[in-house]
Amino acid sequence: KLKSLYMFDTAYDLKVSFGLDMDTIIMKATSGEIGFEIDNEIMTDLLNVAPNNINWDYNPPYRGMEIKEYRLTFIDAINEASNTILAATKRYEGTFIVTGKLGAIVIEGLGKEHFTRTSPGGVVGGPHLCGILEEKYKVYKNPNYPDDMILVGARGEMFIEAGYVYAPYLPVFATQLLVDENLKGKRGFCTIYAKKTVNANMYCTVTVIENKSTNPAI
Repeated sequence: KLKSLYMFDTAYDLKVSFGLDMDTIIMKATSGEIGFEIDNEIMTDLLNVAPNNINWDYNPPYRGMEIKEYRLTFIDAINEASNTILAATKRYEGTFIVTGKLGAIVIEGLGKEHFTRTSPGGVVGGPHLCGILEEKYKVYKNPNYPDDMILVGARGEMFIEAGYVYAPYLPVFATQLLVDENLKGKRGFCTIYAKKTVNANMYCTVTVIENKSTNPAI
């Protein structure tokens, strides 16, 4: 549930000065916020139900090692997570990635030969598709994820192959606009939905750890 509040005089000034309707703007912003919160809730659920985890060190094993070359081992960790899903389900490999800050830094630094960026088409305000890794994995950034966490997941082709079900039966409901004696506009919004983890084995996490690099053995 969310609610919006605004003053009538502010809405009037906005209309006169810029030709914009405050109520329309508030409705668009609030429904967008509901969408972002639902996306984050689902992505967090998947992170929490994944039964297996792969660790990957953000730092190279020894000082002096070429950073860019070492970061390619991140792809090995993603592939290991994908094959962990295949071993557990006997049917599916990973098809998408949801990443926090550190994973996004690594993925975006791999270069065009490994990562194809997708334009978000404007300002982003939450979880969003940012590109394709190795022509296989859709990569989603989630600014609400822990910095060190990455989710690798598989998506089936049919409903009966789902790992997780999100089922809204009231997508977005808005009350009538009310203006009180103080000329304050009020409107409430809500959504109602069901959700269920069907097959947790279709998800695997990758944790980015940060061990200190050591000098190479001589």
